[in-house]
Amino acid sequence: IQRLNEVIAVRGVPLACKTYGENPKKAREILLNILNRLGPTSTISEIYRLVHEIDKIWPYDPEFVVLIYKTVFKYEETSEDKTLMGGGGVLTLTSTRKQDYSMCYYSLAEDFPKFMNANPIYATRAMIKSINALVKRTEISRHSDSSKIRSLTFPFFDITAKYLPDGSCVWDDNDFNRERSKMLSSYDNYVLELLKNESQKELLTNLIKEVAQINEVAVIWRHLLKTASRNPEIF
Repeated sequence: IQRLNEVIAVRGVPLACKTYGENPKKAREILLNILNRLGPTSTISEIYRLVHEIDKIWPYDPEFVVLIYKTVFKYEETSEDKTLMGGGGVLTLTSTRKQDYSMCYYSLAEDFPKFMNANPIYATRAMIKSINALVKRTEISRHSDSSKIRSLTFPFFDITAKYLPDGSCVWDDNDFNRERSKMLSSYDNYVLELLKNESQKELLTNLIKEVAQINEVAVIWRHLLKTASRNPEIF
């Protein structure tokens, strides 16, 4: 079964992604199965191949790309089991499941600026859901008093927004999580570019409203407010 899954990963996943536009419903059904079985016994190469082909998906189904981002960043692979990278003869190259999966985070973060340019609304949703999943998993859930941490609510535009303390005032300025830093800085830069163009004011407002509607964690609010403090016209 493992061998069959590897063959599917190498051949089937890229094919389903590259031909996504021909039958989006069927392709989504196939690829959704990969997301649904993500876990300790799943084939990492399936997810690895999927995240490397998301640019073939977002022109037809950006909502599914948002789900890919959220699902991948929500899961943490902890296994140090060895995996074969390639090579032969005297030299055998190996990795681990944990290292292999970390490359999925890296790939999604690297592609995020392109997704942002292609579809800023859905890319913003992907960023928010990814960062929320990542921060809750890496920062909040590991806090000794995590069970006592609760979201606060406040009015923002005509929306009841949420604010979840995450300690980002301590770690955000020197964030060693490259994926989190990459996506947040890409979003910041995109917003700053919109500020330079009066014709993009409606889009800018919609992106900010996406944060208000979906976000909880403090770090995203922190970035948005830092941008606003330097550019008061944002509000």
